[in-house]
Amino acid sequence: MEAKRKRFGRNDLLLVAGLLLLGVALTLALGVNRRDGREVVVRVDGEIVARLSLSEERELPIEIDGRIANRLQIADGAVRMIEADCPDKLCVRKGAVRYVGDGIVCLPHRVVVEVAGEDELGLDAVAG
Repeated sequence: MEAKRKRFGRNDLLLVAGLLLLGVALTLALGVNRRDGREVVVRVDGEIVARLSLSEERELPIEIDGRIANRLQIADGAVRMIEADCPDKLCVRKGAVRYVGDGIVCLPHRVVVEVAGEDELGLDAVAG
């Protein structure tokens, strides 16, 4: 006795088409709402150590325990970590970020780099 082969039916094709449409819609929705950042906020161990404009090209060494542990670069309206002395270098591999809410984190050195927009400048929290 031979086993019957199961084929894709109409409902299976509709499900796949629906999931593809949902994926395209989510991708477009997330991409449309992205705004270019205005500044970079650099925190070490939770404390703000620098606020830098994304329109001004420069490099920033980040000192930890008296040594330069990380180095940031701002160029072409984006920020990236170009150097780190931590073992995994995930922050360096992250690449450049430019959109509001994007960030770079170096966990071994407790460094957080966040891109902020015009609305977020100077605001740490909102009280209701």
